[in-house]
Amino acid sequence: MYSSNLNSNPASKIPTERQILTWLRKRMHPYCWGQSDHRKSNFTRTTRRKIHRFFQDLRLGFPRGHLPKMKNALMMGHFAGTHILYFQADGRYNTPETIVCYSGPRKSDHLVSYP
Repeated sequence: MYSSNLNSNPASKIPTERQILTWLRKRMHPYCWGQSDHRKSNFTRTTRRKIHRFFQDLRLGFPRGHLPKMKNALMMGHFAGTHILYFQADGRYNTPETIVCYSGPRKSDHLVSYP
């Protein structure tokens, strides 16, 4: 996996696992994600209504609420199989890289990052 943001210095205080989780999380859309348990039940997500209300409150100057954020602990739980995360890449203009997953000629999944 290519990344100019990973610190390859062995004396770094940040564990490599955490760097990779952060790298992945920063390339996912901050609002378009959801989660369920490992049996694919109990699905929760950030709804359009929540997102709309959040930005409407900002525009009208109401006290700022918050939208749920994906944390590294959630990502680690996803990779450990304790729950399932559903997300999409962050394709906004100011995002330095975008991750896409596509099916190759052998029907295997490939994870690619585009600068």
